[in-house]
Amino acid sequence: MYRPDASEQVRRAVIEGLMIANANANAIDAMLQLYRKETNPELRRQQLHSITVADPDAAIELIDAALQR
Repeated sequence: MYRPDASEQVRRAVIEGLMIANANANAIDAMLQLYRKETNPELRRQQLHSITVADPDAAIELIDAALQR
């Protein structure tokens, strides 16, 4: 979706675009992939919020995985 060295502004724009397209299964998959790769805690929170709105079950799986670490 974006390069690892993309600016925070670009990453935010991609996240917002995926939120708009959240009814699309591909958008949810993309949000999950970006969440797993993101290192910025603020952007991870934004992505987790978007995932929670789009697919609550996927969000619960992410949270469970984080708690098991």
